[in-house]
Amino acid sequence: DVSVAPGSPQLRFARSSLALASCFRFAAWHHPPWEPPGSSISPGLRRNIVPLVEKDGVQVVFVGHLHAYARSRPHNGVVYVAVGTGGASLDYDTRKLTIPQARVVQGHFGALRVDVAGRTARFRYETVDGKVRDRFRLTCS
Repeated sequence: DVSVAPGSPQLRFARSSLALASCFRFAAWHHPPWEPPGSSISPGLRRNIVPLVEKDGVQVVFVGHLHAYARSRPHNGVVYVAVGTGGASLDYDTRKLTIPQARVVQGHFGALRVDVAGRTARFRYETVDGKVRDRFRLTCS
């Protein structure tokens, strides 16, 4: 919950980390950039960090602070995935968020499995009842 304003340690860390070359680029944040109006964190993420990950070719951003599963690709190719279904109480809190074009699964405990082999990453969200509720695949160029 610290500042991501220009010149902040968090933004400097993000810039230096993204400078490293890699086939796949994943990032993780605690807060999603689409929290409800009035959030003190999300505007800074949207203004300072989102453009950075879009420019530097991050393919997937894993976010927390949500007690459901949600996947969205709002624009510029970055996939945002929230997997808050690993043990805490489940909420129906996605209705409060402004997630653009999201695939949402609520009310089921589960986990996201990511398998990376060569230039392909396969993602599978499976709930404890054994059902695969979402899957997608990415390749890097």
